[in-house]
Amino acid sequence: MMTNSTVARASRGLVALALAFGCVAIGAAQEPPATPSLEGLPDHNLTLSGDPTRPTVSSTDSRRVILCSVRFELQRNGHPFTITRTHSALLDIRTGPYFGTGTEKYVIPPNGVRAVEMEGDPGDIVIRASLDAAMFEDGEFVGPDLNGTYGQTVAEIQAQRDLHKALLRGVDAGGRVTGATWTALGAIATR
Repeated sequence: MMTNSTVARASRGLVALALAFGCVAIGAAQEPPATPSLEGLPDHNLTLSGDPTRPTVSSTDSRRVILCSVRFELQRNGHPFTITRTHSALLDIRTGPYFGTGTEKYVIPPNGVRAVEMEGDPGDIVIRASLDAAMFEDGEFVGPDLNGTYGQTVAEIQAQRDLHKALLRGVDAGGRVTGATWTALGAIATR
């Protein structure tokens, strides 16, 4: 026959054993996969390959890619963390020759490649790198866009249009931007 103290000791032992197994199960659930996954957008002729901390985006499309966004899912100090790197040629295209022979104005030229650096912290463990969004030169925008790149891009383009309109409205008869216009634009910039 077991006494109360024997039952209590046995119960405490079982609880300790259960907790020990629970910690092992929790630790195993947080382990990163042996090989990080790389995910492109193959339906749109865009693939991701190579080093998961600096993957290469490859395009087999005949169109130029003018924006691409790579999402890095990782563990930082044992906790899930996400880094997104976006490369955009929208400003370069607007200010430079668009259909010139150079490829430096585009994120990815037709049938070209582009490496995207994660730029994380030491000790980061990459779980998955995926092509989150891409935009072709004809305006087609593709991808799951978990980072909201489409909305950010639309807002950036609209802001540039608004700025151009303000400048055009604020020009005097001699074609110079008025002081009041520069003051208004300065107020917007400092917000």
